[in-house]
Amino acid sequence: MIDNLDLVGMVELSNHLSDSLNLYYRDINDIDIMIEQLNRKKKEVLKRMESSSNSLRLLTKTKVFKDGVTTQYQNGLTSVLDEVDSLIKSQSLKG
Repeated sequence: MIDNLDLVGMVELSNHLSDSLNLYYRDINDIDIMIEQLNRKKKEVLKRMESSSNSLRLLTKTKVFKDGVTTQYQNGLTSVLDEVDSLIKSQSLKG
């Protein structure tokens, strides 16, 4: 196909391909920026999640709470807290 192009066709094709490569380069750069932003956002969410789980853990240890709710409810919260701890730990290992 390329062998059949005249000089004008080759120049047009080279311009088109060069423009495409520039767009791809910008797209990659934009993706890198978005990844950085998402990673920062994830860290912020994990910090808030850890803070909330710590507060919930303290709350569940109070006598008023323990005496006022069922064991099933307490076990459910403990399960949630364990899952949150696991998620926070796994995300921390990822960097």
